[in-house]
Amino acid sequence: MSDRILSALQAAHHLGITPELLTAYARPNFAPGRATSRPLRSLESTGPIHFAESELDAFDGILQRPWSKSAKDRPSIPAAIVAHLKAESRNQCAWCGSGSRIETAHIGSWAATLSHYRHNLIRLCSVCHGRHDTEGTITTAQLKARKSEMVEAT
Repeated sequence: MSDRILSALQAAHHLGITPELLTAYARPNFAPGRATSRPLRSLESTGPIHFAESELDAFDGILQRPWSKSAKDRPSIPAAIVAHLKAESRNQCAWCGSGSRIETAHIGSWAATLSHYRHNLIRLCSVCHGRHDTEGTITTAQLKARKSEMVEAT
């Protein structure tokens, strides 16, 4: 079985992200301080950048792992991921559509995942964020389904 070679646009689509986040992933300082941190490796080329599908999948697997050894040592969410989430949600609450007091929320709690993996993050207004985190009236399953819709649209 041969490894598919993808253009930058195809690679972004493969990962369900914007091309801008793909570019950030390839920078050496994408997530400084992470023990498992390394940039996304592109293929050597004199023309446009290309990526091996196996490298995209391996890098995505690294991002899904814990970003910290404990819930108390919580690194900040990389700016490139926040920018991606803003584009993905059109900087509106992904649940109610409000455009005010928008926050980045973990779908599965930070304490449980120890990860800022992009598919576990969603932009919510402060009211919906509270409804998810505190009240539980917006469930994790509901947010996962909404996130899947948004990733597909991206």
